[in-house]
Amino acid sequence: MANQFLVKETMSAMRGLSTSEITALQSGTYNGVQLLGYYEKGDTPASVIYYTSSTPAMDDGGSTIVISSLTLFHQFLGAVDIRYFGCKCNGVQDDSVFLQRAIDYVTPFNWLGSVPLTKDNNTTLRGYLVGTGKIRVTRTIYINPYLTIEGKTKGSWFAAQGGLEIIGDFDGKEKFIFDTAPFNTDGQRVTNHIGSASEYDNSILTPVVGWALSGIKISAASNRNIRGAINRTMATNSEIKNCRIRGTNIGIQSSVCWGGTINRNLILARAVGLSNRGAITEDQQWGNYISMDGPKPLTAEFEYPNYDGNVNQGSTCCVYSWGSLASHYNNIWEKGEIGFMVMGESSHKLSNNYAEAISKYVFCSQLADLDITLPSTVYCGEASLIYCTANKVKIDFGNTSTFLVKSLGFRYASQLRIAGTYRMFTKLGYSLDFESAVYFEDIGKNGVIDIYVDTQGSDDNWGYHIEKPVRTLQEALSRCKQGCKNVIHKTGVGQSGDTKATFRDGYNTIDKQLDVENVTITGGEFRVGKVADLAVHNIPRGIQHLRLVNTSFIMDNVTVPETSFLISVRGIQHLDLQEVKIKGGVLFGAKSNDGGFANIMFESCNLEGVKLQQQGPYGRLKWLDTARNTVNTGGSLGSTASTKISSDLYPG
Repeated sequence: MANQFLVKETMSAMRGLSTSEITALQSGTYNGVQLLGYYEKGDTPASVIYYTSSTPAMDDGGSTIVISSLTLFHQFLGAVDIRYFGCKCNGVQDDSVFLQRAIDYVTPFNWLGSVPLTKDNNTTLRGYLVGTGKIRVTRTIYINPYLTIEGKTKGSWFAAQGGLEIIGDFDGKEKFIFDTAPFNTDGQRVTNHIGSASEYDNSILTPVVGWALSGIKISAASNRNIRGAINRTMATNSEIKNCRIRGTNIGIQSSVCWGGTINRNLILARAVGLSNRGAITEDQQWGNYISMDGPKPLTAEFEYPNYDGNVNQGSTCCVYSWGSLASHYNNIWEKGEIGFMVMGESSHKLSNNYAEAISKYVFCSQLADLDITLPSTVYCGEASLIYCTANKVKIDFGNTSTFLVKSLGFRYASQLRIAGTYRMFTKLGYSLDFESAVYFEDIGKNGVIDIYVDTQGSDDNWGYHIEKPVRTLQEALSRCKQGCKNVIHKTGVGQSGDTKATFRDGYNTIDKQLDVENVTITGGEFRVGKVADLAVHNIPRGIQHLRLVNTSFIMDNVTVPETSFLISVRGIQHLDLQEVKIKGGVLFGAKSNDGGFANIMFESCNLEGVKLQQQGPYGRLKWLDTARNTVNTGGSLGSTASTKISSDLYPG
């Protein structure tokens, strides 16, 4: 006899089986139930055959249906349509429970009693959900390990015909529409969490790995305040691609992720497009269109990320990164107050990210190294290019043809290197006045950097070209670079204003540590100023090899000799003087509590009324000098507290 099935048009009708129908199914009169739809006939992709089962199971509304003493079961194979589990997909019904049941069916999670056991032994079978229409949810939906949800889109992102949209219709300042929500030591989900590497390494939380969202739209309902669309935490090898995100304060928040990707998404957020919050490596973020959209949330509605200083606190941002090493390239940033904001001691390589209509800063950094390759076009007429209190910043303008910003904003970078030539840079329409230690590829020639000082110069000039000289010796010294031979060229006779008491970073000349290997000062004459009668404007300590060649220094005597020397010594320093005239003052010395060793060589020099050296209280200065063809008149040895190794100028 052919298989006989009891036919029901809807799930409600099947749940309403009569006692006689249940008896007929249990006795084998019917082989099972054929279900033609969920809410009405034909509203599922195909009919479903349910068979009776003797295995106890929980009713999940789709695969397992429990009716009194009867259990009906259907095993869905391959990609499972969410409508089989009760999602009406009309944008009106609350589909939260039905969608979560479908997720839990295709990717069941088995808690094995401890985090280590669960991490090592849970299933790695991938489960697929598909669907079309609009799913309204009124609570957070949890992503399980190895889940894939794919919208049956026609075209990119979301199409009106065949698209799948998840609509968050609830308020939650700390909540997300989707949350990976890792499992704690009791097997319970931890929601709204920002993970840390130690939680993963020390088996504090079980991660949710290997999942993917593809081709779906995720949005907040009108007038709803939701923190984010997706909380991607403890989510190794996860992927979000070809999705459209809109209306939440954060688009995607990631933490403790590696080996995954966020690519080709349209992200329209109210405050932050991508938020990368630590322990993110080998994560590819590319090809995304990220823009600010909708009203900017108030601080009562949204806790803004920690930015550097009041100037950027509470700013919208296309990408925020804290302690993250995600690879971020070929993206579009639009309309945020900040394009890319990075915090924490890390390094970032940013390549060919197009920026348009950013209103404050295209790049903003604190304590992080940045390696930036600009795209062909940067079009942000209201914004400065960069605000940073960074360690090292490299910006490559080599491929940039259209470049519009309000200002460069280099002032706060401690080490700024520009790849490309100064000539190329000025062709973009910018004549760079000096704002920080900027290094162009064409500044150094065969490892030599030339820096120019002139009485007609300005300390706001960049100083690396004879037509853009600085005014003071201290500004020239501040432009010296490590790993190069720095040559400072002075023109003109000495005048008041040749030196100054402080450097651009605020340090005075006595306390400044320069830390460069090689500096030569040549040509012209310097009249060395002083701070009242306390100290001369000296050459700071830390220069390992200092050469003075064919130049002159004129110093007035001061009444406090322990801080009045021209050259400050700390550590081991080599001083070479060739064809140099020194008049007045003290040549070199160590300040109070400092120690150092100076090896001084004089060749064809003229010293007039010069004290050779001076050691401050509790200092520890050792020195030796050799001299050839050098005239020393009216001078003295100076301090007897220092340790003389040997001396041609003052033997015995």
